[in-house]
Amino acid sequence: EQGIVAQTLCGRPVPPESEGTTTYGALLRSYRFFLTREPARFTPALGALRRAVAADPECSLAWVQLSRLHVANHAFEVAPADTSIEQGLAFAQNAVRLDPSSQRARAALAFALLVKGENGAGRAEAENALALNPETFVYLETIGFLPSLLGEWDRGTALVRKATARNPHHLPNAHYALWADHLRRGEIDEAYQAALRY
Repeated sequence: EQGIVAQTLCGRPVPPESEGTTTYGALLRSYRFFLTREPARFTPALGALRRAVAADPECSLAWVQLSRLHVANHAFEVAPADTSIEQGLAFAQNAVRLDPSSQRARAALAFALLVKGENGAGRAEAENALALNPETFVYLETIGFLPSLLGEWDRGTALVRKATARNPHHLPNAHYALWADHLRRGEIDEAYQAALRY
């Protein structure tokens, strides 16, 4: 999502031969949704990923993205769809089973646990994601975002700040974590600036 390849591909139409019929096309659809946050992109991405995991059940990344869509829809009610938190959690667990060394899969699992209210398990899974590669350049803002929302504000926001300093193409949720931290501290001007950057 952050890299030039994904952003360039997401800026182009999905090739007609892969749209909705390949794992590649389904992943591009999900990336487009998360990059744009346009509700109209949600249902096509969800359907494409459901078909992708049925056709290619060993693809961990497809399970990660399917989990992320389920959890996002459960938490934010993007579109009317059957997307329970239990399904989102099960999909993330499957992604971790398929690729235990994937930081994205571990972060998806941590987020699903957070949204479900299993904060201890979510915190442990966020730590597992970080431990895989503490100097990661990619996804560090998400890994920092999770402990922040789980109450480890100082540690989480330090990771977020490290991520934004190192990666000019970081995901926007980094600013959300900083906004929430400033807001809880009563730092209204700083919260406002973080909200604008988000």
